[in-house]
Amino acid sequence: MFQSPRRRLVSAGLLAASLASVSALAACSSADPTLPESFALTPDAGGVTVNVVTADAGTKDAAVDAMTAPDATSSDSLGLFDAGPPVVGYAASHPSFPQILNSGGPVLTSPKFVLLSWDGYDYESEIEELAGRIGGSTYWSNVTSEYGIGAGTYVKRVSLGAKSDAQPFYTDAQLQTLLATDFSALPDLGTPDPTAVYIFLIPKTSQVTLQGSTSCQGFAGYHEQATVGSATVAYAVIGECATFNGLTGIDAVTGTLSHEMIEAVTDPFPDTAPAYQNPSNANLGWSEGASGGELADMCAGDPEAFFKSEEISIDAGAVGSVVLQRSWSNALIATGVDPCVPDLPNAAFFEAMPVVPDVLDVSFSDTPGTFQIDGVDTSSGSRTFELDLFSDRPGSDWTVSGYDLQGAIDNATYMTFSFTGGTSDAGADSSSATGNNGTKLMVTITPTALGLANPGVYEFGILSEKGTATDGLAHFAWGMVGIGGT
Repeated sequence: MFQSPRRRLVSAGLLAASLASVSALAACSSADPTLPESFALTPDAGGVTVNVVTADAGTKDAAVDAMTAPDATSSDSLGLFDAGPPVVGYAASHPSFPQILNSGGPVLTSPKFVLLSWDGYDYESEIEELAGRIGGSTYWSNVTSEYGIGAGTYVKRVSLGAKSDAQPFYTDAQLQTLLATDFSALPDLGTPDPTAVYIFLIPKTSQVTLQGSTSCQGFAGYHEQATVGSATVAYAVIGECATFNGLTGIDAVTGTLSHEMIEAVTDPFPDTAPAYQNPSNANLGWSEGASGGELADMCAGDPEAFFKSEEISIDAGAVGSVVLQRSWSNALIATGVDPCVPDLPNAAFFEAMPVVPDVLDVSFSDTPGTFQIDGVDTSSGSRTFELDLFSDRPGSDWTVSGYDLQGAIDNATYMTFSFTGGTSDAGADSSSATGNNGTKLMVTITPTALGLANPGVYEFGILSEKGTATDGLAHFAWGMVGIGGT
């Protein structure tokens, strides 16, 4: 049995080896009852890669136009953006990505969006325009339709008064009270609608505190449920953060907003009737590594999580193409292609999936019961297991290395990684290896003295990367390591 406190991941900054640019993580879902459905900041992380998606295509099976002949100085010389579409059936065999399970709760099949803001909010016109366009877009269909969600409808913006009326500090409880009060105080709000998502746009002059964390310091936004009279409604809170993991200004707001809109309709009542909230307990390593198991969480930690949509353009403020977040597709996980949609045209997807060898019996201090989790048992010392490399089309080799996630959070080292095999000789340095589609590496995880002195369950990542900090791609696979158990 491995006994461990639930490890808090909301402030983890994933510095991806040579990339130093990984986007936001999201907090754990209701399997960890003390954490909200929040979109957490990683304030020390570098910039993110914001790709341009011209068609917001939903699947890799759709036709993707081949690139024109690349310039000799372009990324393609590194094999990052490989010409041509993905090749059906090309991906080598590998363990499947986890499905995000529906726990039995409802989804909002025909969602409505109501904005709540104080007059003079900096991006008032821009967010109104986005709210009016996103629900009927191809993007929205791609990220939600497989979960039973139809087109979303923008209802209205309801004024909460002048911006000068906004308090400098709000707790989440105060926002819930404000929401309940507003239904009686603001006739324009109508009656509580369980099919709507009420979205608070928090001005930069205000901060929201949530379970010890503060907006734009610990998180950029979150979604939750509230009781208003006899109705239960979904709501979201979006901070106006000057910077957010490399995104700035309105990009930080729209990236966060798209994340919370996806999760608020696919898991609208996370406390009492959770829907698409987590993978199975066996795949807990994925939700822990991503700091949350909801659909947008599962892609938020990828350096390619955000993209600039040329389908949805905002005229107000001359914003133009809007930055949105990609989200997890259960339908794609068995196909050997990128499980995050929409597709990034002509960007080859590559990954190294761990073939985890053990089943861990785990108990957590804040969650009753015992869980069986697929993982790596190091109670007898080092543990060696296989990594299966695959990609969705031909391309250049990539580098594989290990990531001690809790160690990065704590500025400590709880485990080390060594690799054997691959397509090039690493020499004396076994901390990484290279490979390509079909390569099978072996990785050994060894607990450090510090890890053995702090027994528990730890999250690890397997990082696949190409390129450099300014011109590169990277992807993580996640797992759990039991250290010091019996």
